[in-house]
Amino acid sequence: MKLLMIGWGLPQNTSGGMDTYCRNICAEMSKEHEVYLTIPKFNLPDEIEDMGNVCLVPIDSEKKKDMVETVLEYNKKIVEAFSEEVFDIVHVNDWLGVMAANRLKECVKTPFVFTIHSLEYMRRGTDRREKCDLDFLEHMGIRNSDAIITVSKLMKKEIAEKFDVKPEKIHAVHNGFLVPETPGDSGYIRKKHKTGNDRIVLYIGRLQKQKGVEYFIKAAGEILKERQDTTFVIAGFGIFEKSLKKFSDMMKLGNKTVFAGKIANEELLPYYASADVFVSPSLWEPFGLTITEAMSQKVPVVATDMAGAVEYMEDGKDVIRVKARSSDAIASAVIKLLNDEKLAKEIGNKGFEYCKKNFSWKKCAEKTLEVYKSIQGLNLNL
Repeated sequence: MKLLMIGWGLPQNTSGGMDTYCRNICAEMSKEHEVYLTIPKFNLPDEIEDMGNVCLVPIDSEKKKDMVETVLEYNKKIVEAFSEEVFDIVHVNDWLGVMAANRLKECVKTPFVFTIHSLEYMRRGTDRREKCDLDFLEHMGIRNSDAIITVSKLMKKEIAEKFDVKPEKIHAVHNGFLVPETPGDSGYIRKKHKTGNDRIVLYIGRLQKQKGVEYFIKAAGEILKERQDTTFVIAGFGIFEKSLKKFSDMMKLGNKTVFAGKIANEELLPYYASADVFVSPSLWEPFGLTITEAMSQKVPVVATDMAGAVEYMEDGKDVIRVKARSSDAIASAVIKLLNDEKLAKEIGNKGFEYCKKNFSWKKCAEKTLEVYKSIQGLNLNL
């Protein structure tokens, strides 16, 4: 099989789980298939990790002031590069490659698969669609694609209901999981941020409405009433960074909250390994790779019931699941784990074992290939 995967970045310059997905699923598929991965040249990292037999194709497109214009230019250049190339499948991630895939389907009759990692209204932290360019592109991809993949049962239900799509067109395929060769440095945060012997409660992710970080900060105030020996570390960047810092000041958290900013890819495991508890407070988390990354270090996780990664996990055994938009529920769960080290260790170990058993990039690739084979009229030798 010859596959064209349209991506946006690589984990070294990651801005979300989609880049990790593209890198890992392409590497897995390239073991047996011919895989081409496109990213804009301006997102090309200085050093590229080994991706097996993947043919990485940097697209020389212009980065414009407007994001939509940037993406349209990228799509135009992809079509120019591949309009005479024959692929069995074009695989698009979110709305970033929909125009190119749609055009290649028209020109050379190549079917395309549309993986939806999240939806625009979710990124805005709302539960309803609004008419805009990005919603138009999402709808085009959903309507014109030959099959839709999404990252959880939660997302499959949302797409079917919000876009009036037959459920059989949508396939829920969970993301993968990597067991690290060596554990991260469990003292890394304490050394880097000079937090002393405080317990560490960690959040890693973008600082935007969807992620619900304000509920994490509000919960911190409640937790500190009982556990003054706690520091809350917020690692990531985004448009809400200034307002979240102001909110932290308003809550009078002082040096008990550390805004670590954007962290390097090689720092991820040490950050996770340093945590006593990891919190995913998202309003919408279609999958949540940060959850499984924390579990890879056997860190107990508190996650909202809007996270796809935990939808089949047992509450209180593999994870502690809480209601979204509830700082009180987050605070209660974190205090429970900080006060019961035995329970925290058990949940950390069980979460790790669940991920190891149920999530892998090999399984993700195999299920994705099954979706390719399900496309009517497409005869693939897989």
